[in-house]
Amino acid sequence: MTIVVFSVFVTIDSFAQRNVSGVITDFDGIPMIGVHISEVGTKNHTISDDVGAFCITTKNDNCMLSFVFIGFTTKTVRITQDATIHVILEEEVIKLISYVTEWLSIGAKYDAINSMIGLNISNGYDELPLLPSRYFFDNPVYQMNVQTDFNKNNMFSANIGWMHYGLPLRCLFSAGFNQFDYPSKDLFHRDIYVSAMFLKDAALTVKTGYQTQNDHNNWGVSVGFQKPIVCEKLLVGLSAGYYFDYLTYSLYFQELIKYTISFRLAYDRIDNYDFFNIGLNYFFPR
Repeated sequence: MTIVVFSVFVTIDSFAQRNVSGVITDFDGIPMIGVHISEVGTKNHTISDDVGAFCITTKNDNCMLSFVFIGFTTKTVRITQDATIHVILEEEVIKLISYVTEWLSIGAKYDAINSMIGLNISNGYDELPLLPSRYFFDNPVYQMNVQTDFNKNNMFSANIGWMHYGLPLRCLFSAGFNQFDYPSKDLFHRDIYVSAMFLKDAALTVKTGYQTQNDHNNWGVSVGFQKPIVCEKLLVGLSAGYYFDYLTYSLYFQELIKYTISFRLAYDRIDNYDFFNIGLNYFFPR
């Protein structure tokens, strides 16, 4: 008798669940990444993937699924049976700003010229120009990275900024600090700066700051330009700076693969010193 009763409960419990899958797009039919899908009244949840697809098994046979994405009107759908659905989210008239980091980027990079290896952590600072505005509402925006040759040479940089989500431009205002201490190269470089990045179809960055380059201390300014190409998945950027006693240059390429893997090549020149970094980041919504 005990076995029969147990089987009945297992059968009833299996019917209490619903398998729901589908895709989420905006009003223009563009897949939406990182939409939060939850079963109302439970802790059961998931997020949409890089093509807007999702799959969730509900805990109840008659329930409501909630679809939430910052800047878009929340939508709820009643579920009474297994289903495959297409959910369309509409942008809100009033733009919302998230004060909680939704993205995380963790990666490594290697300076092939100076044999330096390092770690990079951010919430999408490098990937920002490649992300559609509806996918990125983080504030503050930050980045930190360190490099070393495990001997005498070390590098550290950090910056933090605030994104203004206005129309027609997004603007990132930030402050940062870079320091290269390379005794084997007779190089000591420190850079304290503020910058403004203006993003639309491309990105324009203006930076000014105070630099220490060995025996030279100078104020200066640099201007950079970034443009997504090849289906807006490959970013090409360049910048140049003038600091009275010397010039700085930068040229870089970055590819965002399925909004998950970020690959970056960057060549930088400060006065007569060269740097060539190869970086690979894992980029994901939290």
